[in-house]
Amino acid sequence: MNNYTKESVHIPVLLETCVEQMNPMVGERYLDLTAGYGGHAQVFLSKTQSPQTAVLVDRDENAIQTLEPFKEKGARLMHQDFLAAAKLLVEEGQKFDLILADLGVSSPQLDIAERGFSFNKNGPLDMRMDPSAEKTAASIVNHSSKKYLIGILTKFGEEKRGFANRIADAIVAERPKKQIAT
Repeated sequence: MNNYTKESVHIPVLLETCVEQMNPMVGERYLDLTAGYGGHAQVFLSKTQSPQTAVLVDRDENAIQTLEPFKEKGARLMHQDFLAAAKLLVEEGQKFDLILADLGVSSPQLDIAERGFSFNKNGPLDMRMDPSAEKTAASIVNHSSKKYLIGILTKFGEEKRGFANRIADAIVAERPKKQIAT
């Protein structure tokens, strides 16, 4: 289900800087490896005036649905993670003048409580960049070993090992009492 609405429009933070640095020109081929909700694509394609040569990639099905108007103008949409998409495009012999990857979560992912990324809104512990992926954050938190949780907290949460250990201890201690859901 696409919960993206006009109220949750994602304006890329560094849009002007990206346009200034990449300087898109008429006729150039554009690849957006993290197209999201189309904030960069809209501006870049207005400058290149060649949507039929553009490729827009995102692993989030909600984002892909939102990108449909670009497809109607000729852009190719790829519902994949950027690494898999890049490999496929290389295998196809595709070449691009402009390649963009805006890494991280977007406003709609944070704003929509059901996505499970928000720290401002209560929602399920989901956190899947691709909602069709099997494992949710709740599954990982409730079923992973303490060692695995420490690894996640230090690598992705950038927590110091001692603090990550304390967090993992608290999670492991709480699980037998009640499943962690938010």
